[in-house]
Amino acid sequence: MPVHVDPRALFVLILCSAMISCREDAQDHETTPSPISTSADIEFDEKDWNRVGVTPDYGDLMRLSMVAIEYSSDDPRIRLLELRNEEGHDRGEGVFERILAVQRDTNGQWKRDGLCEEFLLDGSHAELEYTDGEIQIHHEWYADGTEKLYREYENGVEHGVHRQWYENGNMMFEVKYSDGVEIEGKMWTEDGTPR
Repeated sequence: MPVHVDPRALFVLILCSAMISCREDAQDHETTPSPISTSADIEFDEKDWNRVGVTPDYGDLMRLSMVAIEYSSDDPRIRLLELRNEEGHDRGEGVFERILAVQRDTNGQWKRDGLCEEFLLDGSHAELEYTDGEIQIHHEWYADGTEKLYREYENGVEHGVHRQWYENGNMMFEVKYSDGVEIEGKMWTEDGTPR
């Protein structure tokens, strides 16, 4: 009797197999020094984390083109997830070099809960604060360290001050929000002239 194989299921099986192979290859090639830590342990957000290893579970950080490394803490419901582009790994991400995020297991799902740092390929850097998967603060800098933007949220909704700067350091705009509604704002040109 012929066996019927659903082509979609076969595609998923092939894709998963390729991803596992790619992750294993990336893990095997951790011999060249780089600015990305390859040690067994890491310090992040004033806490020491122990490396568990490569994981297929990205939680709420779906970046399948990056290798995911899990680190444990003294609380099994909290982990640090490091996503990174590795030499020899598909760099299809195109934006991020490395992401570090504290995640909490909430009913079987890993959600960002605490500090998240993003290092972009262009040299810029962002720090984000989350509570139970909801963004609270987004702070970003240009590659030269000049402040780029600062945004406040309450439970994922715009609330408080949002500021953005030009690369020359002059303020681009400042907007105040209350529960997602803009209540006042100011804008400037790149030379600092009010609009």
